Amino acid sequence: MAPRATLLFLPLLLLACRPPIEILVDDSGVAHVYAATDSDAWYGAGYRMASDRMYQMEMLRRFSQGRLAEVLGEEGLARDEMARAFDIVELGGADMAATEEADPERAELISAWVAGINARVEEVRAGEAPLPFGYRPDQHDFLPELWEEADPYVVLKGAGLALDRTLEFELALTLVYRLYPEPMEQVSPFTPAREVWGMPPEDLPGQTASAPAPRRPASPAPGQVRTAALERLLSLPRPHGSNNWAVDGRFTADGRPLIAGDPHLAFDFFGAPYPLHVNSADGRGTYDVAGFAYPGTPGIALGQTRSLVWTCTSAFADVMDTWEVTRVDGGVLVAGEVAPIEYRTEQIVVREP
Repeated sequence: MAPRATLLFLPLLLLACRPPIEILVDDSGVAHVYAATDSDAWYGAGYRMASDRMYQMEMLRRFSQGRLAEVLGEEGLARDEMARAFDIVELGGADMAATEEADPERAELISAWVAGINARVEEVRAGEAPLPFGYRPDQHDFLPELWEEADPYVVLKGAGLALDRTLEFELALTLVYRLYPEPMEQVSPFTPAREVWGMPPEDLPGQTASAPAPRRPASPAPGQVRTAALERLLSLPRPHGSNNWAVDGRFTADGRPLIAGDPHLAFDFFGAPYPLHVNSADGRGTYDVAGFAYPGTPGIALGQTRSLVWTCTSAFADVMDTWEVTRVDGGVLVAGEVAPIEYRTEQIVVREP
């Protein structure tokens, strides 16, 4: 997993009482972080990511915090209102507290990653490093802020809101059912349209080689659901998609499995992942992982170790419960229980043009 061709870039993260953190950048521009411990490795990863993608990280954090309008003006206001409505900052803080309790070792590595980011931010703010793209006077003309311990969790929570299409799907499906109740009686949106299985019958859960594959419910005949309005709705352009697949080694030429994935993200926010290799296993640590990270979040989202490879895809959450919410005096009735209504005031700063 070592880079084939490298350019020595940063052997200078010399921390007090610690071995040096070495960062090499190969001919493809991929950063390779080498350190003796896991903590130092992720410190270096945070530093290098901030060196390359500080503006992207800044805007993802502001998106999750509901603070885009401070930089973008009115253009960011609608997204800020959405982030404040869901109170992503509070949800991210709760995730941090849960992580610190359930997995303190991982929480410490995330803290080390934040410390690496802040080391680079301090260099920029002190004028020891040039202003990155996006901050310059002829661009948005502002200085980066130091990261707080909870910020990675807040960004991850904001990413979940941005990438999960469940809310949009539920609204769209509700609208379709109300507009076209009779045709939709013959449609099951959660049932695959075709009887196609992606693996041999013997590999299906609970199946043997001699057992027949389970059959899916037959799709209705096209004439049963065709109406002019529904046809127009279902034929609207769909610019986004997402897919991944894996091939067992039994079906490849060299006996090794293949895996591929493409989240099909648009070129904004999370649509430009960051290639990264982090190695502490050659020292006293446990990590040797390479792949793609999403700026503003720690870890590798799509990648490989010496024995494992993984990918990811955007998908709808599995929503199986329907709740009727009724407003009552001082609260809302949900599943037979009254939840009090809580009010809070959010102040959104909007930058003048």
